[in-house]
Amino acid sequence: MPVARDLTALGHSVVGFDGSAEQVARPRLNARTVTFLEADMCELALEVGSFDAVATLVMVLSRL
Repeated sequence: MPVARDLTALGHSVVGFDGSAEQVARPRLNARTVTFLEADMCELALEVGSFDAVATLVMVLSRL
């Protein structure tokens, strides 16, 4: 979360998400300037161009 906090301190918007409520609960407490969503990345309804950059730390591509 340090990178996410640093980015928000520079004025950037940061969004994190995970399919598990437990996995977003702790980051919500530790990085209050970051938006965390409980959501499945494959089912998010996002417009093309919604993000300038995307990074993943851990991702399982079992649905492909």
